[in-house]
Amino acid sequence: RNVESILEIGTATGYSAIIMANAMKNAGKIDTIERNEGRYEKAVKNVKNAGLEGVINIHFGDAFDVLAELQNERYDMAFIDAAKGQYMEFYEKSMPLLKENGIMVCDNVLQDGELAFSSVTVERRDHTVHRRMRDFLYDIKRDKELSVAVLTIGDGVLLVERS
Repeated sequence: RNVESILEIGTATGYSAIIMANAMKNAGKIDTIERNEGRYEKAVKNVKNAGLEGVINIHFGDAFDVLAELQNERYDMAFIDAAKGQYMEFYEKSMPLLKENGIMVCDNVLQDGELAFSSVTVERRDHTVHRRMRDFLYDIKRDKELSVAVLTIGDGVLLVERS
């Protein structure tokens, strides 16, 4: 698949964006969003050190505000790796920005494997995020307009493609 444009929600230190830019042979564009000031500053530094300032555009702010600003953009791929309890909302806001046959990749969807266990065994502080992730996966898997796969590598990766 030829990916030339990527939307990333959850920049952190820029590692994923740098890897994706290198995989595109620095011939595309990545818009990535980070709301934590310390991580944003680290990402800016890392992207500059990697010589990818012209490829990776780091947007500082709340993802929902930045996504509203990017409504006229279209992407071949979206990569979501941010607040796990908000994946459904990120999905809903970013799916319209995907080109036809675009793909979405969501990281950490298995929550350290804890989604496989009863909610009774999960620490109370994690109940809400786990319930939201379960609901998200349930809804996505049942959408007939999507091809969906959950990979059990790492902490779980969700792959979504418009059919």
